[in-house]
Amino acid sequence: GSQRGCSAASAPFAPQHFGMAAAGDERWECKVMQSKEKAWAEKTDAERAVTAAIFAVKIMLVLALIYMFIISLGLMGSAFKILGGKTAGATFRNNEVFDNPVAGLMMGILATVLV
Repeated sequence: GSQRGCSAASAPFAPQHFGMAAAGDERWECKVMQSKEKAWAEKTDAERAVTAAIFAVKIMLVLALIYMFIISLGLMGSAFKILGGKTAGATFRNNEVFDNPVAGLMMGILATVLV
């Protein structure tokens, strides 16, 4: 496929809009990427089947990865509950670091990020 550039003047945040660069500055040229794949109407039945199968596999993989991510969050939460338990609560209550409100806030943020 051919690539064509767009004018620097058409870029909304180009420096020449703010008087910072000349209109012919080539750093602001952009290239339009075009696919080299055949159009759907030009594909044979076998090519259409392969394209549809690849698309379906991609969708299933995305759903599987999202499912695994959600399961891992649940496992991580369970692990913190098991590891923490009553001992962690007693440790946090009896620690002089938490007498300082800023340190308590930072530890709370850290615990929230970890959970």
